[in-house]
Amino acid sequence: MLERDLKPFVKVKQPSYFTYFCAQCNNKRILPMNPNPGRAKHFFQVALTAGVIMLMTWSWFEWKGVVSFIPLWIGFEVMFRMKLRAMIPCPICGFDPYLQLIDSKRATEKTVEFWKKKFEDNGLEFLDRDALRMKKYRVPPKNDANIT
Repeated sequence: MLERDLKPFVKVKQPSYFTYFCAQCNNKRILPMNPNPGRAKHFFQVALTAGVIMLMTWSWFEWKGVVSFIPLWIGFEVMFRMKLRAMIPCPICGFDPYLQLIDSKRATEKTVEFWKKKFEDNGLEFLDRDALRMKKYRVPPKNDANIT
C-alpha cells in the first residue's frame, strides 16, 4: 500500500482564520478571516441574496433574475478583497506584504511614514537612514585655532 492511498479517517476542517508571521518584525499575525473567498458559506450567502432579489423583481424579470447572482458575486468578491487588504498591514511595524509584492519602494515609503508618525506621536525625532548615516559618520569640524 502506497502513502498516497492512505486516507485520514477524519477530515480536517480548515480554520476560519488565517495566521502568518510578519516579514519585518516577526510577530505572529492572525486575520479573523480566511483569504480565500469561495467557501460554501459564501456561495450560500450570495445565492440567498440573489434569490431574495429575484423574488423582489419577479414581476419584471421572472426566472431571468437568477442572473443577478453574477454581479452580486463580483460585488462580494471586491468587498471581500478590500476588507482583507485593509487588515493585512502589520499594526506593530507598518509593513504591508501585499504592497511589497507590487511595489517595494512604495512599501518602504509607507513603512517609513508609519514610523515617522509613531515617533511624532511619542514626541521623538525620527531619523531616517540618510540622517542616521550622516550622524554616524559625521566628521567633527576642524578648529584651525588649535593647530600648531
